[in-house]
Parts: sequence; structure tokens; C-alpha cells
Amino acid sequence: MDAPEPHGSAPDPHGSPNRGGSLPPLPRRRAGAAYAAHHVPKLQARPRWGRRGNTSHSVSSTTSSTVETRDKRALSLPPRPSAAHEPCAAGAEEGQGQTAWRYVIQFGNNSGLLRQLMRSRRLWAPAPGDPGHSAGGGSYQERRVKLKTCPAGQEINLLWTQYRSLAFLNAMAAQLHGLRVELNEEKTLKLKASKAAAKQSIDLPPALRCHNHFEGSGAICTKKGLCEAMSTFFMHQNRDPFGALPLTFIVEGSADPQFTLFEEAHQNMASMKQRIWIVKPAEWANRGCGIRIYKSVEEVRARVDSKERSWAIQKYIERPLLIHHRKFDIRAYCLVIATQQGQGLRALGFRDAYLRTCSSSYTTKSLDRMVHLNNDAVQKQGEEYGKFESGNKLSLDEFQKFLDEHHQVRKISVREDLMPKCHSLMGDAIRAAASKLNPRKIQHCFEVFGFDFMVDSDFRVWLIECNANPCLDLCSAYLAHLIPSMLDQALRLTVDSFVDGQECSPEDTKWDLLYDSEEAPNSMSSTWMEELPAGFTLPMLGTQIVGRKSKKGNKKMAAPPRDTALAAEDAKPAVNEQPDDMTSCAEKK
Repeated sequence: MDAPEPHGSAPDPHGSPNRGGSLPPLPRRRAGAAYAAHHVPKLQARPRWGRRGNTSHSVSSTTSSTVETRDKRALSLPPRPSAAHEPCAAGAEEGQGQTAWRYVIQFGNNSGLLRQLMRSRRLWAPAPGDPGHSAGGGSYQERRVKLKTCPAGQEINLLWTQYRSLAFLNAMAAQLHGLRVELNEEKTLKLKASKAAAKQSIDLPPALRCHNHFEGSGAICTKKGLCEAMSTFFMHQNRDPFGALPLTFIVEGSADPQFTLFEEAHQNMASMKQRIWIVKPAEWANRGCGIRIYKSVEEVRARVDSKERSWAIQKYIERPLLIHHRKFDIRAYCLVIATQQGQGLRALGFRDAYLRTCSSSYTTKSLDRMVHLNNDAVQKQGEEYGKFESGNKLSLDEFQKFLDEHHQVRKISVREDLMPKCHSLMGDAIRAAASKLNPRKIQHCFEVFGFDFMVDSDFRVWLIECNANPCLDLCSAYLAHLIPSMLDQALRLTVDSFVDGQECSPEDTKWDLLYDSEEAPNSMSSTWMEELPAGFTLPMLGTQIVGRKSKKGNKKMAAPPRDTALAAEDAKPAVNEQPDDMTSCAEKK
């Protein structure tokens, strides 16, 4: 049995009420009538649901015991449409003239929140393969649905998964009918095409399908892809790419020519008393797996020779800005949408973000993971997790209050000085990888990326990585408000717009435009980036920026905690690879 979703996550629709905070108002939209007439299945009229506590139903034969059961169930569900002739999303079947679009949401990463948001959208219903549909064996508790047969005529219009599904993307590209889910689990989602359904629908218009991932997301969601894309982009703009990313070398063992360049850079940095480097898997990885921190070339050499794979050797930011002597990073959201029938891209940044803090005081004398890694999967293992902040999370407003109290001289505004730079770097990351994200120009793809940033002691913003499956757990009161609001507004701009056939303006949301391939394909947002030095070599890049001494350094750190042994980590899987088809476990970084 799969592990239950973390405390504070939104429940699945048939579970207990959400105690993590109420959801924001949700849109009520109608599907385009012309499109729906061709391929949206008919709905059977269902008894009308009242709002919370309302026991009025349109079926007079309902017994008192059934009414009581439905009343209890209604307490855990979003408000239902009040009009008797409007369709109800739950358990929709063919019937009396009503229509519905259908979704399947894979288990994992707070999937209950996504189901709650989709069920609250007019004209949407679960498809076979989703636990909200009556077909198939399984339950919310077991986190598993398995289908042997699938009702005819019920196409999947939205597939929301932990990582990309190439089978679904292929069906979208070929405009195929008859695709169904055979198995839905947290780590696996299997799809199968029905040949009979495909033959029956040969004369029908292509089914509307949308997917929450891009085919080429590895161009920014792997360390290798992000480094190559950003380096190429900024050097084409005559800017030093390692003023945006920490200086990085991608190697496949110590025999790689890039490793020789790393040795030269290590020597250059050591002369400036910068000796710490971080080594990460360069391909798909998550939850802090496989990350190690070293000071000597010999330690790095041993690590990259320990396994045949690509490694990212990255300069560690040794002088980070600290909050109460502890390290932090910033998680910001970027929504990317395929536009112009798949020919273009639009990127938007969410105005609100949050900080992830470490539980232990920062020091370079210790290489303890609790001191240096902000990943939730790492920090949750510590005894002091949640001691200083709820879930080790802070809002931007709380961050601003800290800066106003402890860095008054600098007069830094989080929303006017730091977040615009985060958004600029996100926009440039999408520009850099735009040609690779959607190579087949598949229509109706979209994705919510989680970008991680660090701020150094001189208040410079650094892009650390981009995540394809950002954690959606509601582990604090602030995230219980932020994440549902962010997702609901993202669905307005994507799924709701796809169904309506009209683009929704982001002006009524907190999503701000960062990049539009149609308007400015070759521009650059991060205009503060330093120009490339004359006669540069790769080991030189970023050295002058990293080697600067802070104008306003941090105060002397408190005594470090004792080291945590790293040897045990080698026995664990170092990486969760993203397979060619679905899927690996939730990222939950």
C-alpha cells in the first residue's frame, strides 16, 4: 500500500474535509458548444446538490438515510451548481443532453487537491482510470485504480501526471481517439489505445486533449540541460552565464576534458579562499538524492568516478544571505503554456513565492546536509524540523519583515528588488530552452515549474535549478493558501481557456507575463548580467563575481551542529530517472 498523503494536504473528493485552509473561488465556465457537439460525451441528469448543509434534492424518492449520507459527503466537496439543469461532474455518464469533459489525475503529490479543483469546474467529470469514476477496481486509500475494460465513448481530455507521459503526448500529436488508462498508481500510470474505438471515431474531429507537461522539459529540469541552455543563451548575448548560475562543469568521470577545466577553476577559486564545491547528478534527480559537498579535487574525483553517469560539479555559494544564522532558498513558480496551436510559448511568473529554511546554523566548517541542503526530503529527517518556522517555510512578507529589522541600511525590497530578478531569470531560462520544450509543436501542453533561487550576502540572486514536479503539499498555513490559489489560477489560464476556445487574460490573476515567443523571441530580461571578460576561458567565468567580498556580510555564525554521516546515503538510490513513459515518484523537493 502506498504511503498516505502528508498531513495538511487537501483530501480526495470523498475524504474528510480539508483542514489546511479553504480553496479560492473557482471559475464557472461552459465548454464551446460547437466543439462539444462533436466529441464531448453526454451526461445523465443527477440529483441537485445543495451547498454545505443544504439537503434539498431533486429526487423525491431519496430515503432519509441516503439524504444523511449525502449531507455528510457534501461537507467534504466544493459547492455544486445550483441550477437543476446544470451537469454534475461526479460520475457522469451518457444520458439526457448534458455534456462533460473528462480528466484523469495520477495519484501522488497531493493529487486530492487537483481533483478538488477539477471537480469544482463546471462540465468536468472524472474519466475511467481516475478514482472518482465508478469504473475499475481500487480506492483512494489504496492509491490504485486498475481497469480491464473501459466504457466506450469516454475520451480523456486532461491527463495530469507526476512526469510527462509520452504515450499521451504521442496521442495528442497524432490526434488519436480511444486512449484509456489501464493502471493508475503513484509511481506508474499505464495507457492503452483501443483499436476499436479508433476505428469507430475515424470520421470524428480530433479529440481535445491537454497535458500538464512538455515533451522537452529536460532542457531546463536537468542540471545538464539547464546549464547548457543558459550558457548558450547568455554567451550569445555576450554575458557571463555564471553570473546567473553558479559556475558549473558537466562531466562523465574524471577522464572528461571538462574535469581538467574544473581542476583549473578549483585552483583559481582556492586562491580567493573559495574551496567548497557541490556535486549533483546531471540528469533527472530529486529529493536531494546523490548530492554531495566537497572541498578537495580528490574527493570530487572519487565521486564522479563512483558511477558511470553525467555529473554536475558546481561552485557552492559560500557566502549566502542567512535568516537567523540559517541558510534558505526561494521557491518560485513559472507557468509555461503552448500558444498559437503549439507554435509558440508563453511564460508567466506567480507573484507570491515562499522560502525554504534549514534547521541548523550555517557554517563552512561542517559539510552536514542539514546545514547546506534546503530540500524538504532532507530537512524532514532532522530533529529540529519545524522548530523555527512552520514546516520550515516563510512567506515573502515574513522575509521582508526580517530584512527591515536586520538589514535596514541596504533598504532591500523583496518584491521590488529580489523577485523581479527571479522572474527575469525564469523568463530567460524559458527563452533559452524554447526551441526544445515543445519540439513537435503539440497543442494544449502546459506546465507549472518550480524554480529554486538563492540570495548571497550581497543580495545577488542565483538560479539553482528548475523542477518539473514541484511539491504541492500543504505543510504550513501559508502554503495551504498559496498553492491552491496558484493552481486554480493556472487552470484558469490553461484548461479553462482550452475548453472555451479563447485565451484567458492573466490580468485578473497573480500570474505576470515573463516571456512571449511571438512578441520578443530574441530579447533578454536579465539586463544586470555582467558582460563576458575579454579573452575569457571557461575556468575564468564567474570567478570575479563569486570571489567578491560582500559589502555587508553576515554576522559571525553560531557554533555548528555535529556532522551527519553521509556514507549511509550511498546505499540509497541516488536519482529517480524520468523514463520515456510514465512515471517515477513525486518530486517533493
